[in-house]
Amino acid sequence: MNKLDRIKRIITGCSFIAFSTLFIIGSSLHSDLFSFELSKNAQEWISEIHNNISQQIGNLLEYVSAPFLIIMIFSFINTIHSKAYQWGMLGGMMALLGCISMVGSKGAFCLSVAGIDSLPESEFQQMFPAFKALYEKAGMLKITLALPLLPIGFAVQCIGLIRGNYLPKWQAVLILIGSILLINPGIEIISLLGSLCIGIGLLPASLLLIQNANTQIKPF
Repeated sequence: MNKLDRIKRIITGCSFIAFSTLFIIGSSLHSDLFSFELSKNAQEWISEIHNNISQQIGNLLEYVSAPFLIIMIFSFINTIHSKAYQWGMLGGMMALLGCISMVGSKGAFCLSVAGIDSLPESEFQQMFPAFKALYEKAGMLKITLALPLLPIGFAVQCIGLIRGNYLPKWQAVLILIGSILLINPGIEIISLLGSLCIGIGLLPASLLLIQNANTQIKPF
């Protein structure tokens, strides 16, 4: 193994851990973590995010996880081949589209909202039409509707990992369960459980990649 391959393995393993850690912490920082109720209108949504620094930080952590997420997607595409190749490629394309949607979603609902939230209260209240447009995903914000493709794509890739025996079955099944749990309308405790399942399932392969030990998971 040459030096470049060794570096790519370390980057891939560290990316697995970084993505899982950022997503777990980000999910745990959301408000009303144990609530199963969703915001019914823009006003409720605004009241949840207004002056809620922890949720803004949580969204930011999920936003910056995107580069590590992309590395993980390409790692699985490179890993899954032979008869299971279509699962890796199809799932990877779906996950990449979902990742683009996530970046757009977190950029709009995290960075822009955090900036507006810093305004004086009188000016903040005047921004209600802008918040309503965000909540209703008006115009080009409809790209965020593709977000479910991210966990669905990972679930498809996990089927390829299971069919090709590229990971011990318990690890691949945990990642699959985590991906399925992330396909929810925004219930944070379910998203946190899904993130934990993915993190636990990825950890052994992450360490093997970093340690340059034997594993079928390929670097990006």
